[in-house]
Amino acid sequence: MGLLAALLVYFSLRALGVRPELALVGGVCFALVGAICLWELLILSELLSLFFLTLGIWFFLCCMRAVSNSTGFASMALLSAVCFSFAILTRPENLVFFLALTLVLVVLAVRCSYLPGMQRAARSLAKAALLLGVSTAPLVLCWMSWNLVSFGQFRINTLNGLTATESTYNMFNLVDSEDQLVGKILWRSYLLKNGDGHIYRDHVWFAWGDLYTAWQLGLLPIPPPRVHRPENVLVINAHNWLDRQLGINDNLIQGVDLYDYLGHVSWKLAKKHPSLYLHNVLYNFATDTFDYSHPPPSPSETEGSPRSRGRERRSSQTSLRAHRLDQSLGGAVAHSRLRSAPGICSVQSVGAAEPGT
Repeated sequence: MGLLAALLVYFSLRALGVRPELALVGGVCFALVGAICLWELLILSELLSLFFLTLGIWFFLCCMRAVSNSTGFASMALLSAVCFSFAILTRPENLVFFLALTLVLVVLAVRCSYLPGMQRAARSLAKAALLLGVSTAPLVLCWMSWNLVSFGQFRINTLNGLTATESTYNMFNLVDSEDQLVGKILWRSYLLKNGDGHIYRDHVWFAWGDLYTAWQLGLLPIPPPRVHRPENVLVINAHNWLDRQLGINDNLIQGVDLYDYLGHVSWKLAKKHPSLYLHNVLYNFATDTFDYSHPPPSPSETEGSPRSRGRERRSSQTSLRAHRLDQSLGGAVAHSRLRSAPGICSVQSVGAAEPGT
């Protein structure tokens, strides 16, 4: 996927009129980005989204060339819209890029309508913008409707709150008084997972059991989990498939309110400490983009069936997290919670870890 995306970058640069030598340099530099090199063997959302995004951009540039030459552009616009819709579903942040691209078309159409002899081009640009929007919307709206049926929220992404914690991963000792319990839990997981120069930004997953338990016990300033049992057979079968194949169980599906609360806490930290937040954002971008230190995928991750690989990887990760958290929180307390709620560790001993400075 990464190599195909690099090839599409080359063709896109050529479509923009860039000289072949410079376009080749651009494609090679793109292919040498650390994440693309190291994750090429795994079909991750980043590479899959990047492929659809670059493919959509190439079709879009072909569409613009057709508009410039006053030839048929509908097929290129449709293909571009389909690619953009898949890119948005894979990584919802691509919606911002798509909306910006469509807005540029609208602005160009309005501008050309006031220029002498450009009325035809203005109509073509307006039609292309309309075709892009109308063709991209159905698939995205279908997914949002599925989210509405599944857990009552008409939205494209339910994980925004969790991803927001990755930019405030080292700031949870600075939370407000009403968020002290979440601050203690996440600051403890940060201290347990980070050290000796190692940075682990998504340590929220390490603390998820404690967070969910605190939520169940009504210790957080949000309503407790809603018991959601959809009556629709299609929804029930889909939830069973997610649990069986991907390990996405009711705790994760019902945790949308908790995700949003964590995002709210992270956003308050960002507004309260903007310099530290911006430092994290810039540092995360620089280190992730040019980091070549990740080990290559193990044979077990590149061989065998995807289903068995996923189950084995999830099982080992879950066991490792439970073992480490059990050791850090105290074996007797953690095991007592594990017996009553498998996969959920105790939050009672977390209060012992006061946030540091």
